[in-house]
Amino acid sequence: MLRGLMPTPIPYRDAVKAGWTSPTNVRSSRPTRDRPAVKITPPEDEPPPAATRRSSPLPNRVFGVGLNFNLLTRFTSMMPDRPGAMPVIVKPGAFDASLRLAKKRVGCVRLLVGHDENRELLNTYDPSFEVWAGDESLYWRVRPETSAGRKAMEFIVNSPELRQCSVGFSGFDPAEVFNGSFWRARQMDLEEISIVTEGANTGTRVILGY
Repeated sequence: MLRGLMPTPIPYRDAVKAGWTSPTNVRSSRPTRDRPAVKITPPEDEPPPAATRRSSPLPNRVFGVGLNFNLLTRFTSMMPDRPGAMPVIVKPGAFDASLRLAKKRVGCVRLLVGHDENRELLNTYDPSFEVWAGDESLYWRVRPETSAGRKAMEFIVNSPELRQCSVGFSGFDPAEVFNGSFWRARQMDLEEISIVTEGANTGTRVILGY
C-alpha cells in the first residue's frame, strides 16, 4: 500500500528560526508589490521560540541515587530465553568490578534518558560524570567541568519530570542465584544509569545542588 505525501504545516517557532517572516518568503526572499510582507503572530497556544525561553540556572552539581541495594526490584529482562519482568535483589558490591574498570577508564558507564541508547547524556570517559557505590546505594554525580557536562546538567535541570533513576546491567546468570521467588544478584556488569519518571526501586532520585 502506498500513501501520498502531504505537505507538512510549518510551526511558527520553526518559521522564525528559519527567518521566514511572511508566507511569501517561503517562495521568495523578499516581498513584492503584489505580495507584500505580512507579519506572522503566533497563536495563543503556540510556545515562544526556543531562543526566547528562560532556562533555569545551572546548579553546582547534579547528584543521583541510581539504585538502592537489598530491595526487591522488578527489572525487564532482555534475555531471549527469559523475557519479561524479573524480580531481583541487587546485593552491595554487585557493581564493584565494573566500577573499578570505569574509574581506570578501561570500562564505561553511560548516563542515559529512559534507557534509550540513542539519548546518551554522558559517560564515565568524561571527567564531569562520576559513579560509585556505597553500602546501601549506587550513586552518580555530574559537575560542570566540561562542555558535555554542562550540556547534560542543562538538560536535567530543564526536565523536571525525570527525577528518578534506573539502571541497566549485563553479566547476570539467573540460574545460579534464584531462590524460588526472586533472584539475588551478587556480581554484574553495570552498563548504564538512566534518569526516568519512575525509578527502579524505592528511594532513587535526582537532586540539584545549588
